[in-house]
Amino acid sequence: MNRNRKTVIIVLFTAMLLAIIVFPALVRGNAFAATNSAEFVIGLNKYFVNDQLPGIQMDAAPYIDSGRTLVPVRYLADALGATTNWDADTQEVTVTTAVYNIAMTIGSTALTVNGQTSQMDVAPMINNGRTYLPARWVAEALGYQVDWNAQYQVVIIWPQGTPEPEIGNAISQAQQKPTVVDGFNIPAGTHITIRNDSNQDGTIDFEIKGANGDLQNQIADAQSILSQSQYLDPATVATAMATINYDLKGQPPMPVKAFNSPNGGAVKVTSLDLGPWVDVQIWSEHIPS
Repeated sequence: MNRNRKTVIIVLFTAMLLAIIVFPALVRGNAFAATNSAEFVIGLNKYFVNDQLPGIQMDAAPYIDSGRTLVPVRYLADALGATTNWDADTQEVTVTTAVYNIAMTIGSTALTVNGQTSQMDVAPMINNGRTYLPARWVAEALGYQVDWNAQYQVVIIWPQGTPEPEIGNAISQAQQKPTVVDGFNIPAGTHITIRNDSNQDGTIDFEIKGANGDLQNQIADAQSILSQSQYLDPATVATAMATINYDLKGQPPMPVKAFNSPNGGAVKVTSLDLGPWVDVQIWSEHIPS
């Protein structure tokens, strides 16, 4: 056997060996990526991949608008292995993978997938500075199936043609999520008292009672609720919290204080002469003069 023929045989053998070692690894890697599922829980600022705990933290939470689930675009794309791009001038958001290119515009129901345009029944929107996309339309456009667990308000997303995954961990987290009242996440285990449910997002009435115990945590929970309102700016929240803290120190009750926000909302703080006890009301519009 001449030297050249030996060299060719060695090269072919090496290539075959690499194929035996590397190809299955690539297949396993692709298969793992293809079987990723994602679960988003309404009102919970974390999502789950393959139902694994502790979940991945988000700085925004999914919510429901007009019967459709909206998910923060950044995290939906991350969960499904896609990338996003935002054009502030045109307010267009694109979601891309190696196979799909999806384009949508804030406020428009047009959905363009690989150059083909169709109409959605809900438009992407901006809420509290975050871009939200309709979960079902985007996931299905990326080749995924979507299901909705109404009991626990969980959106399940998984690859087409594969069995629907178990979501026990996502459900357990959904059971522990804060209560949602009129669009506000009420912290779990709080001692504040929700006085009414107005069924109007952006409007809520609650009380902080020293007799309930855990006063400092009640104050922290009040700050959390106030800060969630898109109708209250940070300065108005800070002013309201300063008033709340003053009234809860056992000082003589202050007159009712109402603060209008340039964001269009208002908050009223009423000190009740029943010990450390404050009533707080938030409106989604200015208090009439």
